[in-house]
Amino acid sequence: MYWKVDGKQFTKVLTTDRAAALQYKAEFEKKLYSRQLGLVENNKKTSEFFQEYLEYSKANKAFKTHKLDTEAISIFRQFEPAAYLQQIQSQFIEKWKQSLKERENTPATVNIRLRTLKAAFSKAVEWKYLHQNPCAGVPQLKDAGKKVRFLSKEEIHAILEVAEEPLRSIFLFFIYTGMRLSELLNLRWEDVDLGRGVIIIQAREGWNPKDYEMREIPIHPELKPVIEKLKPGKGIIFPGNDVFSLNKRFKRLTRAAGVEDFRVHDLRHTFASHLVMNGVDLVTVKELLGHAKIQTTLIYAHLSRPHIVNALKKISFISQKRAANK
Repeated sequence: MYWKVDGKQFTKVLTTDRAAALQYKAEFEKKLYSRQLGLVENNKKTSEFFQEYLEYSKANKAFKTHKLDTEAISIFRQFEPAAYLQQIQSQFIEKWKQSLKERENTPATVNIRLRTLKAAFSKAVEWKYLHQNPCAGVPQLKDAGKKVRFLSKEEIHAILEVAEEPLRSIFLFFIYTGMRLSELLNLRWEDVDLGRGVIIIQAREGWNPKDYEMREIPIHPELKPVIEKLKPGKGIIFPGNDVFSLNKRFKRLTRAAGVEDFRVHDLRHTFASHLVMNGVDLVTVKELLGHAKIQTTLIYAHLSRPHIVNALKKISFISQKRAANK
């Protein structure tokens, strides 16, 4: 008996010819070691793979994503005793997940680490180091989530009353565009097209938007005079700012306005939340925010419920029939 190898198909063949059987056995082993059958390299060291993966991550991913990869793998290596990738099983991944939870990590943080690790092992499967992803089937922790914080119209007016330039203009840019902080810090005058009435979020040398995604945001009529007053020129629109300094200045501003529990990212939430509360559908909000997946935009879904209630009021079956019978 021997196994006949045809591409990736294996056929069981019975034979009394020992020489033929040995010949086919030798052919099988040759293809196996040359990995032509698509089988895995089962002696890949875990440390070697992670080093290889982080080099890939650095070359192909955004800086923040590569940082997440590095942190998650570093934390995993503190728990992971397996010398070879094939020794890492889903049971161990589950224990690692629970250990993170016990170390007072929030469910959201644990889930980020788990998704990051799963992406790494997916690449190990693609590179033929593993048959299957050991994270597959390991569920994420249930996370009630944090309530979205957005500014009310009253809070917006209070901030505008005490805000001074250029912070006032920066504030208006945020609430009328929903830009990410990194997008605003890297926004250049050549990205603003007043003729077409759009702001273009696009990659350039030394910086890429999240997910390398390019999008256009329509310029709101109330933002246009703000842009014109800034006197469009060349280069960065708001130079001399960074994440740390801008967060610090906004904290002082919101305190002066009597607004509490605030982060700069909440301005992005403010833009999206007021759109949804004014009846804009979630798919449109997704496009404006530049979300890669609609699931991310669904955090604003609860804000659309009053509009769902109003929509249901527009249909009637019983009252219309009674009116017709009168």
